[in-house]
Amino acid sequence: MILSFLSVSLGLILGRLSGFFREIFIATNLGATQQSDLVILLLTTPDFLVNLLVGGALSMALIPEFKSLGTEKSKALYVQVMMVVGLLFLFLTLLLSLNANYLISMLAPGIKDQIHLEYEKWFSLSLLSIPFTVLSGVTTAYLHYKNRFFVASLGTLIFNLVVIIFLQMAVYNGKALLLLVSIGILLASITRLVVFVFNADIFKVNIPIFRENHINVNLVSRYFHCIFSGGFFFIIPVALRSLSSNYGDSEISLINYATKLVEFPLGVLITVFSIIFFPKLSKSYSEKNLVLFSNTTTTVLLLVVFVSIASMFPLYFHSEYYIQVIFGHSDEFSRDDLGSIALYLSLYAISIPMQGANSLLIAALSAQRKTKLPLYASLISVIFFLIGASYFSYSVIDVLIWVVLSYSLCMVFLLYFAAKSRTIKFSRHFNRVLVVNMLFSIFSCLYYVYFDFDHLTVFADGFVFLLQSLLILYSLKGLFLKEK
Repeated sequence: MILSFLSVSLGLILGRLSGFFREIFIATNLGATQQSDLVILLLTTPDFLVNLLVGGALSMALIPEFKSLGTEKSKALYVQVMMVVGLLFLFLTLLLSLNANYLISMLAPGIKDQIHLEYEKWFSLSLLSIPFTVLSGVTTAYLHYKNRFFVASLGTLIFNLVVIIFLQMAVYNGKALLLLVSIGILLASITRLVVFVFNADIFKVNIPIFRENHINVNLVSRYFHCIFSGGFFFIIPVALRSLSSNYGDSEISLINYATKLVEFPLGVLITVFSIIFFPKLSKSYSEKNLVLFSNTTTTVLLLVVFVSIASMFPLYFHSEYYIQVIFGHSDEFSRDDLGSIALYLSLYAISIPMQGANSLLIAALSAQRKTKLPLYASLISVIFFLIGASYFSYSVIDVLIWVVLSYSLCMVFLLYFAAKSRTIKFSRHFNRVLVVNMLFSIFSCLYYVYFDFDHLTVFADGFVFLLQSLLILYSLKGLFLKEK
């Protein structure tokens, strides 16, 4: 378990660092301008569409199915899904490419009238990466089923390295900036897929792929439930960028720089638990070991929530310091730009504990094959966000507040469904651990409020985060069920 955690964390850290470097490279060379908005739109749109239409749905639907089948049947199912999904998303991508102008209008309504017609061609070119990204998602589920977490976790690193190379070429070339970025996105998605498929080892053994159809109605039904339950969450960050474009030029870039800093701890420290524990939860539930299932889910939920809180504090209280360290050296940003990014970062950071808890609870309910419950929770929260942010917001700050409220509402519903489904288990020992960790969080908060270490802030924050995380792990040791 520890080895899996460390390997996935290492892969995700490398991937997030490469993405972090990519954003810094864009910020340093393009700043917060209309051109940076267009580049960010190119980079984020294919991922958004894949996350919306696929997201973690493939893993949540396929991994329990893989676990219930034998090795050969699992491999046959994997190949069948690759063929069906590949053809389906190729057709969908062609439709999107032919209607790129409408898609741009939805994703950036505030700047759609300022975008040159030629941009639509490069935008359509970048969309061709969607089928390859979806197939990488299918292969990721298969790699997770085979416990090859490290290879799967390197996907973001592979993608970003190729994109960074083309970004470097684009900045030096100048005139062909958007064309080179689009080509880089397409080649990066192809490279990632090739690496994943090579490591899936599907060519080593000859198996009868079409002797039996493993894509059944229940699998497809769970997949669509998972699409809507997990996919809805990807609407919120994209809708945040889309709505922010109505409040001025460069707001897409400013919001993007802030949200990327929040995604770093989310990806490296928090959602990694959902990745690692989902196959194990699926296995324990399929084996009818409900005590192990509920105890594991409860323990990991506590761990995720309080590690999330520990991650939130430095970004909330010291947002100006970190923004100055990361972006302050660039001449492309004004003082107002840096102040806006810091403010957006501090507000969006509040959502980290809610996003962490939601990610784990969706995974746990999906492992029980109760995919309708996350669907209801996410649908209600997204509708709540779209109504509130669209009709009761007068600035980007208001939109960010609605983001936090929406994630909080979803967490409340998921906790209710999890308790009702006995996904999580409350006990006296659980209550004691909860109170103890709340005290840890309060003492940690006092440090951020009353102490200031100036240029040594990053080291002091790192020490406090490490100490709090170790205390959290120590307090939870009584809840952990050890496995051989």
